[in-house]
Amino acid sequence: MKWIVTANSNACCFYSYDSKKLDALKSLTHPKGKLQNRELVTDRPGRYKLGESTRGAYEPQTEPEKVESEKFAQEIARELNNGRVHHQFDGLIIIMPAQMEGLLSKHLNKEVKEQIHVILHKNIMDFSRSELQDYIKRHI
Repeated sequence: MKWIVTANSNACCFYSYDSKKLDALKSLTHPKGKLQNRELVTDRPGRYKLGESTRGAYEPQTEPEKVESEKFAQEIARELNNGRVHHQFDGLIIIMPAQMEGLLSKHLNKEVKEQIHVILHKNIMDFSRSELQDYIKRHI
């Protein structure tokens, strides 16, 4: 049985798929993925002194929004790695925006990556089940 994984930065759904039937298995949410950088960082950057009268501000190396997306990608990867270990699928179809797929790919182990049959870069999280089935039939 194949798994279909749809995701964006704040939600993920896992489905089982056998070419005729699509069943929802599990969903994950990451509410912080919806927040903007200004909502994730509550404090002003720290300050440092460069010279007698010159000051600067520390800036984070990574945008907080990207950090949250990275955390969510790790959570999705854990689910997929666990599913592979327990032989819950024999193939994967990944449907998510390219940026999220890139983050996810960094956290998947080699064995899971070998199970990926198709990757489609599209945010379809707002699709109904029938829209999702139609989309899969057209693109897979």
